[in-house]
Amino acid sequence: MSPPWPFRKQALKGRVSAHGVSGALCWFGFELQVPYAELAAVARKLAGFLGLFWQGGGGAVGLVGLLPEEEPVLTSYAPRQDLIAHRFLSSTVENPTHTFPQLWLLLSPGVFLAQAVDPHRKPEVSVEALLSLVASGLAGQALYLCPQFARKTYSFAGLWVLPRGQRRLLLLDLRKALRELKSVP
Repeated sequence: MSPPWPFRKQALKGRVSAHGVSGALCWFGFELQVPYAELAAVARKLAGFLGLFWQGGGGAVGLVGLLPEEEPVLTSYAPRQDLIAHRFLSSTVENPTHTFPQLWLLLSPGVFLAQAVDPHRKPEVSVEALLSLVASGLAGQALYLCPQFARKTYSFAGLWVLPRGQRRLLLLDLRKALRELKSVP
């Protein structure tokens, strides 16, 4: 069992469940468990963090909603913090589809979402498939997110694939964003 992530606020728990390196890319599986009382504040922080982290990526941000027994729902956004953050909030905690898996892609400049993902069938979300997608140059990063309700907590679990040199920055910025929750009333 992996040690927990070093950010904690009361019962906020996170951990990296698996990780690896493949050429110029790295990946890690994660889980962040959030008590319901803190869900709104944590979701806002994560939304702001994701929007800020991806706004300078150069390409559009694509969201693929993975609804059971349906074709994927593809939506693309300009790489602006407010648009990305708003969509993250609405797709994770603010509407009826918030418990369905999602694939977020930071698309490479000039790439359209339908070029990276077949709009008629669900994409594979294994480590190998996401590594291949990012290695192909269609996406600069891939984030698979599977939000889940539990008895007393909401869980953000998933898999993130990104260039090797960005992992440390990502985790440092994420820890900082979550530590700032202590100042949230």
